[in-house]
Amino acid sequence: MNPLDHFIKRELKIRCYGRYVDDMYLIHKDKNVLKQAITQIRDFLKNKLKLTLHPKKIYLQPITNGFLFLGAFILPHRIYPGRRIVGNFRQAVFKPDKDTAKQANRITSYKGLFSHFDCYKMTKKWTGD
Repeated sequence: MNPLDHFIKRELKIRCYGRYVDDMYLIHKDKNVLKQAITQIRDFLKNKLKLTLHPKKIYLQPITNGFLFLGAFILPHRIYPGRRIVGNFRQAVFKPDKDTAKQANRITSYKGLFSHFDCYKMTKKWTGD
């Protein structure tokens, strides 16, 4: 997939691009550039890597709507944890494990994860820290 990364960055000149395994996002201010990029990426994958894009998993939308990527909900200038992660954290807080050491580790793990997101108030409210 490294050739795809170089193709998107160097040939298509899309600066805001991210990929993890088979999930990717492209951000550009011009919708037509993105439409052309989809066609070019589809051709590149087919011809060079013998892969295909799933036709129903391509979403074009304004960046102000935000998007879910790898468990994070990404908006301009901020990143929040996704609903599943928040729900799991809520369950860890409000339905604690009987083993206090394990429970402390669960909460510490979520706090570490949440340090990468913009959710300080939620963490403080639920844990009292």
